[in-house]
Amino acid sequence: MSTSRELLKKLITITERGRKIPASNDIEEAKGWIYDLWVLLDDLKEYTRIIAFANKIKDVREFSDRIQDATESLEITLRLCEEGGKKTLRDCRIGRGVVAAMEDLDAVSRVLTGEGCVRASLNPVKLANSSTCLRDIVSCLDRFIDYFKDAIKHEKKLIKALDLIKREQAIAEAEEEYGF
Repeated sequence: MSTSRELLKKLITITERGRKIPASNDIEEAKGWIYDLWVLLDDLKEYTRIIAFANKIKDVREFSDRIQDATESLEITLRLCEEGGKKTLRDCRIGRGVVAAMEDLDAVSRVLTGEGCVRASLNPVKLANSSTCLRDIVSCLDRFIDYFKDAIKHEKKLIKALDLIKREQAIAEAEEEYGF
């Protein structure tokens, strides 16, 4: 299992990679990035399952689940565009399912960070293209990284507090055993 620092480094790397894809306008590159992101999100879910005692870690899981949902909806759209003969991200319009997933992602970001992360993919009337949607997902990843950093700090404080409690319990047991 990856450590929190390793996951953070991987998140930053994949976000930087995702930032470059809209400029390339390549559907295959976008799909490859999404698949790589899913592998990383699976690692993150395993991490949060094991370290689930902290509320912030549970919230990290919720945030990552919404990112997963949004990228799954976008990936389906990209496949349908390819099957329909569209070759570029800009030619591939997102559907209402992607808009709904992006709304959910934006809502979780607002609840957890106080700010939304989706700027252009929320209009159900004038649907954005996949390139714009990908930019919004990367923006959400930026917010997620900041939130994850905060969760890691919170986790470290909890671990220190638990260690202190264990030490105090050990001292109390020793005092009791030896009659101090």
